[in-house]
Amino acid sequence: MPRPLRSAALLSLLCGCASPGDSGEAGGSTDAADTSGSAEGVIFKGPMAAGGQIELQPLSAALEPVGPPVLVEVRDDGGSYSATLDHQGLVRITAQGEAFNEAWGDKKAGEPITLVAYGEVGERSSLHVNLLTHLIAPALEEELRAGTPFMVAQDALLDELFDALPMADRQPPGVRGPELEPFGEGYAQAWLFGFSGVVAEASRGYGAPDADSADGFDLPAFLDELSLGFAEQGALPLEAYEVLRAAEPALNPDLAMLGLHRLIEEGGLSAEVPDLHRFLDSDQDGVLNEVDNCRYVFNPDQEAAGEGPHGAACDTRMQMVSSTDRWGCGVLAAESVVGPAGGVVCWELRGAETGGSPPAPAVYPAAVRAPWGEDSPFAGADGDAPTFRAVGVGGADDSLPWVCATLADGTATLCWDAADPSMPTPLSAPVGAPQLSAARVCGLRLDGGGVLCADRGGAPAPGITGAALDFALAGDGHLCVVDEAGALRCQDPAGAALDVPALAGLELRAVGGNTAGGDAFICGVTADEGEVRCADLDSGAGVAALPPAPEGGGYVNVAVGRGTVCAWTADDTLRCGRWEQDDPEVLAGEAVACPEWAATPASAWGVSLGSCVGCGIGADGFGACWPDEWSRARGEGEPIGG
Repeated sequence: MPRPLRSAALLSLLCGCASPGDSGEAGGSTDAADTSGSAEGVIFKGPMAAGGQIELQPLSAALEPVGPPVLVEVRDDGGSYSATLDHQGLVRITAQGEAFNEAWGDKKAGEPITLVAYGEVGERSSLHVNLLTHLIAPALEEELRAGTPFMVAQDALLDELFDALPMADRQPPGVRGPELEPFGEGYAQAWLFGFSGVVAEASRGYGAPDADSADGFDLPAFLDELSLGFAEQGALPLEAYEVLRAAEPALNPDLAMLGLHRLIEEGGLSAEVPDLHRFLDSDQDGVLNEVDNCRYVFNPDQEAAGEGPHGAACDTRMQMVSSTDRWGCGVLAAESVVGPAGGVVCWELRGAETGGSPPAPAVYPAAVRAPWGEDSPFAGADGDAPTFRAVGVGGADDSLPWVCATLADGTATLCWDAADPSMPTPLSAPVGAPQLSAARVCGLRLDGGGVLCADRGGAPAPGITGAALDFALAGDGHLCVVDEAGALRCQDPAGAALDVPALAGLELRAVGGNTAGGDAFICGVTADEGEVRCADLDSGAGVAALPPAPEGGGYVNVAVGRGTVCAWTADDTLRCGRWEQDDPEVLAGEAVACPEWAATPASAWGVSLGSCVGCGIGADGFGACWPDEWSRARGEGEPIGG
């Protein structure tokens, strides 16, 4: 039997709530009608994947089965289903199958969940099954058995559930649970997707972690705790309530949205992913992400930083950035929650927790931004980090990085390995804007004495003397400089001079080189027209085909990767060329393709490239990396979170 207070509250709503002939006029429902009915909708906890099993059981007003159940399957990864029944009236819908898990950003194969909903089928009915219908299902069943009309019971229980949630301070979706379409740009869709994501995050590690699963999700157990607790108490169990409240700041909304976008795109669906930032308050400061000037740091007063619009704690603008295919590092331009001005921060481009993005107000922050650990003086904690002016990051793709950074006062360049950051190694002379390969660092000497190079242990490596306008490290140790007259000089890792016919006789203003994969090729920007010209330094060792350069002219600088070349103009307009999957050079195995990800920023400077991944400074002064890891995983066929 339902709790007396709940039933009394529900029955008090009967007066004037239903007109004669409505299914909610009296009783739980009418008995089965003589005409057939149909139901269609979406099974949404994420959503449910294609092949999920759905049972629609026609019911009488007394909740007794009326005829056999109708069995159908989820027909696509958007969770959609449709069914025809020899029945009009009350039904119980039970769906079981694998579902997209927002907290992981992917479909959790082999981990089925069960969702339940009650609904009323008419000639044509839209009945969605989701977390709201599931969480009120046990309580709704009690009320229906007590004779409360379906619509009255459903609406009152949903109101009661909204009041019981940790996010009761924000506007409810305004749509009844079974009618709540999960895909679209409206607030109601953002509410459902956001709440679903919070529940998924809350289930992380809930109960006894699965010894065979690294993440330890137990979503079914958490759903049972919520629904049964709500039915018994009219409120969420205290422990579950606290877990939900803690889960909202922990949920990565960008991972959830991009993961769902990937699922929809690969499934050939036309559904629109809701914007979670319309619903979430990730920093719990009472300001929804959509309008929060500092989404992930508690700042209820919304105090801006300097002349900019961003919250003081979110002023993570950068002086410069450096990146490989896996790692990105930057030097902060202002004091913020990430670290002091001049502090070095790093992020893992392949980490689903960071999303492959440097810290910015609208980007989910990394749990640990420094690859060397929170306790290192280089992590920027408590303002005790050294103050730097330039940084470079390098290393093999499958290992922790090594980092070199030049002190703000120009007195030294320190290099340290992420595996042991407590023992930094100074170079023999300070350099500006160090460039790193997997095993070598080079940089322009601050005293104007040319290019200084060293190996990973700090031992001297062949450099180039004489005044230099610009330089590029390429491959594992090839080196090129542009002298003050614009002439190019290059040498191999042993210091032997190299002829570069493709760039001979050109006056250059800038040069960039590829270090990814050990392939040594460079591109220069001509001084007259600002065009990009490229050349191979190792006679086709590794990949034999240089990536296509950006078209046109007017460029002032260039960055080079194995599969892409990017250049920017004086007003920071950025253009990139890349190898595509169907290019003949790629099909012949002579080039590295860069999948067609989301567009590169329209404006950026100080760009650094790995094979295909790029980082730079955006027009707003914040670091920007592209593509995000989830899109990259989609393009390369890698599992998200892998």
